[in-house]
Amino acid sequence: MKILLIQPPSPPNIIGEGVAFLSEPLALEIIAAGVQHHEVKILDMRIESNLRRELENFQPDVVGTTSYTPGVYQAQNVLKKAKDYNPDILTVIGGIHATVMPEDFNKEYVDVIVIGEGDETFKELVDAYQKGEEFGNINGIAIRENERLIFAQPRKLISDLDQMPLPARHLVEKYRGEYFR
Repeated sequence: MKILLIQPPSPPNIIGEGVAFLSEPLALEIIAAGVQHHEVKILDMRIESNLRRELENFQPDVVGTTSYTPGVYQAQNVLKKAKDYNPDILTVIGGIHATVMPEDFNKEYVDVIVIGEGDETFKELVDAYQKGEEFGNINGIAIRENERLIFAQPRKLISDLDQMPLPARHLVEKYRGEYFR
């Protein structure tokens, strides 16, 4: 299974990003670490903006992104473009805004909303998708059905961080020189 994780472009009026700092997409690196048994790429659209080219070259089965509140529209746009490119791509959103305001992603181009910690949830989701299984017994997600969100049971917080894999930092190696504080 091919998974493309995307750090959306920066919102136009965010203070400091790209001027005072540009942090690596650590949340996506952590999510990627849990699905290394699949082919995973990270596209940082704050640095490299050609989403269409990446979709054409990589041909992902799954596109996932994340969002803080100021970047909701950028994240929505990423998923819309992915779904417009290929309606069969499974589109997934996670992050803090998706957790506290999942309704903002109740869109026809968003297949799954990950709520809470996505580490285990995303892995279970991708594995179920690969096997052609339903998502009904995956905790920590919301799925759009008949223009409404259907919420699964909440996922318990990860209690033993020592059992988690280290972030897949090698996936952003090509951008390493662009990150700064």
